[in-house]
Amino acid sequence: MKNFVSHDLKRIQSQQKSLALHISACEIVMKRQSGILEELLELQEDAMSGTKMKEYLAFLEDSIARQFNLATILRLCCLHSIMDDGLPEKEYHFLQRRLLQAYGYRHLATLHYLQRLGLFNQRDSKMISLEPLLPDRLARVAHAASFRSERMRFRKICQRLNLLPLDESSQPNPCAKSGQHSSYVFRGVYTPLVYHFVERCLKEKEPSFGDYVRCFGNNLQIGDCSHPQWGALRKILVCFIGGVTSAEVASLDILSRQLGRKIVSNSLGVLEKAKTQTSSV
Repeated sequence: MKNFVSHDLKRIQSQQKSLALHISACEIVMKRQSGILEELLELQEDAMSGTKMKEYLAFLEDSIARQFNLATILRLCCLHSIMDDGLPEKEYHFLQRRLLQAYGYRHLATLHYLQRLGLFNQRDSKMISLEPLLPDRLARVAHAASFRSERMRFRKICQRLNLLPLDESSQPNPCAKSGQHSSYVFRGVYTPLVYHFVERCLKEKEPSFGDYVRCFGNNLQIGDCSHPQWGALRKILVCFIGGVTSAEVASLDILSRQLGRKIVSNSLGVLEKAKTQTSSV
């Protein structure tokens, strides 16, 4: 009994306080999300995978009409726009008009700010093709030039780099629930790009970045990873220019435990949802 009181009792009390804190945090989250947290998470997964987009847009239209929390609605709109590198003209103007009518035209500056950031914008319209009017050789040159200038959609980049670990039934990776998978911080539906990049640099002796060049263009510059002591380094410094998210840091922490090597993240600042919303709305 004395041993239990001096050792185990303190540990149990500490666990009880921690459990009470987590339960309180969950109650606050559920209260702020007005009971639609699970539905929001499912909608975000649909936007990532590109499935059930009709239901996604129907939810946006209904939520705007009922004047749900503006920040939540804008996050869903931005996620849809980012994954498709912009919305079709008709869809973009429809959502823009509904947002302004529901929440007030004072938010015209908000939408303009999000457009400048590239978070919620209209997809670039394609130029009229002149290939049918050109000789065969010139047509091939024009097609090649248009292909090089066309930017790959973010969803295609994620699929090419295996950042969306989804099976054929569009269900999240079951291994992510264990907390040991790189997509754990996103419920198994997305692996941060930095995890994929750093993992390849550390695991492969001569890492190949051809798929990165195909996704981001020839402007991608990569240094020499063939130094003899590169694989023996115990501490790795990863620098982020412009800011880093907590999810990216968490994914590198998982990689650090997997490889048994210390990974230090260095950035100009941490990108937080609350600060972004305050500056835009």
